[in-house]
Amino acid sequence: MPYRLVFGVDRTVTDHAVRVSTHAFQFADGSIANRWTGEAPGMAILNGDTDTGLRPLNSDQARELASVLLAAADELDGLSDADASIEPCG
Repeated sequence: MPYRLVFGVDRTVTDHAVRVSTHAFQFADGSIANRWTGEAPGMAILNGDTDTGLRPLNSDQARELASVLLAAADELDGLSDADASIEPCG
C-alpha cells in the first residue's frame, strides 16, 4: 500500500545540539502507523544530526529536554488519536 513519511515539529534545547523529532507513516487509506512495526508513530532523540547519544546536559537543559519530550509525546498521541482527521495521501 502506498505511504508517505510525516514529520512533526523538531524541538530543541537551548545551547545544546539535542533535537527531538516525531515521525509516522501515513498510508493511502489515511491510517497512521510505524511502517516497520505497525505500531503507533515514534520519536527520535538526536545529538545534532546523529543519534550517537547526548553530550552532557546541565540541570536547566535536562528540564528543558523533559519538557520537549512531553510535548513530542503529546504530538504522537494526537497523531494516533486523529487518523481520520488527516487527509489520506495519494
